[in-house]
Amino acid sequence: MTDENTQDISVALEALVESFRTLDGVSRVAINTGLCADFADAFTSSYGNGTDMMDLETMVEEVGEGRMPGAVPPPGLTWELLGEMGMTEQLSHSWVIFEGRHYDAESTAGVDNPFDLLCVRHGLHELMVLRQPDLLAKLTEEHPWWQKTLDVRKQREPEIEAMWNRPVPA
Repeated sequence: MTDENTQDISVALEALVESFRTLDGVSRVAINTGLCADFADAFTSSYGNGTDMMDLETMVEEVGEGRMPGAVPPPGLTWELLGEMGMTEQLSHSWVIFEGRHYDAESTAGVDNPFDLLCVRHGLHELMVLRQPDLLAKLTEEHPWWQKTLDVRKQREPEIEAMWNRPVPA
């Protein structure tokens, strides 16, 4: 992939984020917390050029078939443990994939590993709190990836809590 392709897709994604913000009044976090499939579908439909929509369940299938080498479980986790925790049943996120990189409303510059998408990191942290709290504590102590993931959750959570606790208009 060329730097020009990365810039082009990032500019187009930023424009779509701005469109969602102005037309729907939603933030990047809000897009990734309930509108991610709409966002990814809108982007792949309009941008085309080899972009595809991806989700966690499809990602696991693609990895199993050897078609997504960049998708590597976070430090201390395996695909087997992710399956045992019910990752694809408990977490949901859709994003754009283009030339091996992964993009969403919060990661318009793209990441090499879908586990580095902020929404996925946040959701995985929540799942670990529920299913593997002792392992999470150990991993957070030992690995910078998990320390940063805790920071991601702390940064995103107030906005998410505010979204879910807003009064519903009559």
